[in-house]
Amino acid sequence: MYIVVVVLVGLGAVNSQNNMLFFAFGLALAAALISGVVSGGTLLSLEVERIAPRVGAVGAPLHVGYSVRNRSRWLPAFAIALQEAPARGRREESSGRAQAPPARAFVAQVGTRSRTRVDSIVVPTRRGTLTFGLVRASTSFPLGITRKSVTFAVDEGESGPARCIIRPEIVPIASEAVRRAAAMSNEGERSSPSVGLGDEFYSIREYAPGDSARQIAWRPSARTGTLLVRENASRAPMRLWIGLALAAPTGADDDAARLNERAISLAASLIARASEDGAEVGLAAPACAVVAPPRAGARHAERLLDMLAVLDVERADMAQGGAFPPSQRSAAWLIVHATERRPARVPARAALISAARPDSILAVERLEGSPTWR
Repeated sequence: MYIVVVVLVGLGAVNSQNNMLFFAFGLALAAALISGVVSGGTLLSLEVERIAPRVGAVGAPLHVGYSVRNRSRWLPAFAIALQEAPARGRREESSGRAQAPPARAFVAQVGTRSRTRVDSIVVPTRRGTLTFGLVRASTSFPLGITRKSVTFAVDEGESGPARCIIRPEIVPIASEAVRRAAAMSNEGERSSPSVGLGDEFYSIREYAPGDSARQIAWRPSARTGTLLVRENASRAPMRLWIGLALAAPTGADDDAARLNERAISLAASLIARASEDGAEVGLAAPACAVVAPPRAGARHAERLLDMLAVLDVERADMAQGGAFPPSQRSAAWLIVHATERRPARVPARAALISAARPDSILAVERLEGSPTWR
């Protein structure tokens, strides 16, 4: 519309030979040239590099960084707007694809032959794999008449576009809740085959200088006539299995999908809480053919969270939903099931956690029907 007005003003100036119309035509034409050529030329000298994060979580801020470099010797770049754009030919809806608002950032100025770093904060709304596409840099500087844009294919090489794993939402769970749930199964606590500060007996040895008088075993010492010291076994970390029993899809109704996502979020929260407490945590989701034995360490817990992030519920085999691994000694079982209905096949003495409780995010009950707690 601006160009049409400029052409009409030019035609009017030529036909009427009016000096004011010639002045207005020259001013409008100069503004178009300045807005289109000057700022458009600065865009062609830009380089944009995305600094994508490796992992994120639903409901948690995700920081996406951009590094903007201006190669021009003479012209600085002003008012650069950066926005993520979908890649050409990519399917928007796909199973296992995370969802998040497109990242947006704004750079006020990039000097000549200089580089500027800017961050964008988005909040993912769905777990899965977040694939970054193209980056569009645009500006309407200096007069705001026309907007120019340049699209960059960032990080699209032989390895493909950059990806970020979006983990399930982590809800706060009290440390005592996991211990009480494990205690309901009467398993999980065990002793280590090494000397420590536990409560179980390990061995008896001769007294050595520096030993505490509280460790002296008086009766064995009286029988042998030699001072003997009692040694206790160290307490090993609690071993915990987190089981996941998903609900079968019900067609057009998305209630089962909502409950499944809530169950996955609850399982991820239990894994994070137990790992922070130093427990050995394992994951079993038979419907999705996922079995990871219990291990300790933050790296193992992150691996379990990544498994839950890419869990494909749509392709789950619900017939195998209760085929959990055989129960092991000294290993507690916490079964997270999506609906209020108890799973048909669960390990013996397992604690059940329902994700469908409307009044509590963590309602645990034993198979025998003990009262629930929160």
